[in-house]
Amino acid sequence: MNDQKRLEEIKNHFSNCADYGNVIGEQEEKLLNELYVRMRDLEKALVRSYEFRRDAVSNLIECRARNIELEEINLEMAVRLNNMTKETMHRA
Repeated sequence: MNDQKRLEEIKNHFSNCADYGNVIGEQEEKLLNELYVRMRDLEKALVRSYEFRRDAVSNLIECRARNIELEEINLEMAVRLNNMTKETMHRA
C-alpha cells in the first residue's frame, strides 16, 4: 500500500470519526433538550402541587374556624336552654 492510499484511508477514518462525533453530539443535544422540557414540566407540576397544598391548608384553617364558631354557638344555645329549663322549673 502506498503512502497516498494510506493517507487517504486515515483521512476517511478521521472523517468518519468526525461524522460519528457530530451524530453523537446531535443526539446528545436532542436528549438535553428533552431533559430540559421534562424538568420544566416537573417544575410546573411542583408549583401546582404547592398551590394545591397551600389551598388545602387554607381551606382546613377556614373549616376549623367555622367549626369553632359552631361550637361557640352550640355552647351558647346549651346555656340558654339550660337557663330556660331552670326558669321553667323555678316557676313550676
